[in-house]
Amino acid sequence: MTVTPHQGKGQCPVVGCRANLLATCPDKLQLRSPPGHGPVVACKSGCQAFGTDELCCRNYYHSPQTCRSSTYSQFFKHACPATFTYAHDSPSLMRKCSSPRELKVIFCH
Repeated sequence: MTVTPHQGKGQCPVVGCRANLLATCPDKLQLRSPPGHGPVVACKSGCQAFGTDELCCRNYYHSPQTCRSSTYSQFFKHACPATFTYAHDSPSLMRKCSSPRELKVIFCH
């Protein structure tokens, strides 16, 4: 999925990922349907899979100093470098983009 802002002010990058994450999703992050034995239908984040404060960057881990990347967020970052993979991630695409008049969302490439 990619999101492309149009007619915004400043630098407005395309954000998203073209990788097939279902094919390489770590076992612990896989969502299968039917549960347990069906095909992989989604690849959950570490936060969604485990719900810990550390992986969800909440409570003590709510600041840029304590919220860090994990092996799970690194899986997504490796596959999709131009995305945010945890709460305080700051990918190289960080730019100032304001007031786009339109967002073009592409779900499949």
